[in-house]
Formats: sequence, C-alpha cells, structure tokens
Amino acid sequence: MAKLPVFDTSIFSPYKKQVEKEIAFALLPSIMLYELTATSIDESTLKKYDRWRMALTQNDRLLLPTRIDWWETAKAIRRLYLKKTAPVSKLKTLQNDALIARLAVKNKGFVAGDGH
Repeated sequence: MAKLPVFDTSIFSPYKKQVEKEIAFALLPSIMLYELTATSIDESTLKKYDRWRMALTQNDRLLLPTRIDWWETAKAIRRLYLKKTAPVSKLKTLQNDALIARLAVKNKGFVAGDGH
C-alpha cells in the first residue's frame, strides 16, 4: 500500500485548494481538525469541517491519538526541554506537530506540511 499524506495544519493556508481536493484520499489527524475548527470564522466553514469529520470517520481516515501516543509524545518533548535543544516557546509549538508526526509514522503515512 502506498503511503498516504497526513496533513498538518501548516499546509492548509498556503495550499488550501489542493488540500481540499485531496482530503478524501489523505489521513487527517484529529488535532488538525481541532485546530481548524477552533479558528473557523464562519458557519459555512464550520459545516465544511463537520462534513470532513463525518466522511473521514466513515472512511477510517481520521487519526485519533491514543493515551500512549499522548504519553510518548509528551516524553519526547520533555527530553528536548531537558536537553535545552530549543527555546521553551518553540517546544510548545512542537507539541501538536510531534503528535501529528507520531500518528503519521504509526499509520505508515508521511507528514505533508509547509516545512516551517
């Protein structure tokens, strides 16, 4: 089976039209759907995200982190914090990204993001 893209929120803004065309063929972390929904500004966008949620759930393409995923990702970020490899502010932004990356690896996908 070919690897499927796992979308990160960072890809959505610059590549919105391409992402929307591919959403049915991708894996979508629930974290990304959360981030998009929490910042949606109008009712039609909220309804679109709800349609995505239902379709992705039905097709078993909505990736939900388990308790172990949360725990292991927290420990990985903690190791970076203890090693002082990055500023604390950067580590806070990496938390969701690290969880998305873990879900991609577990589901034999690859993270599709904007690279920042």
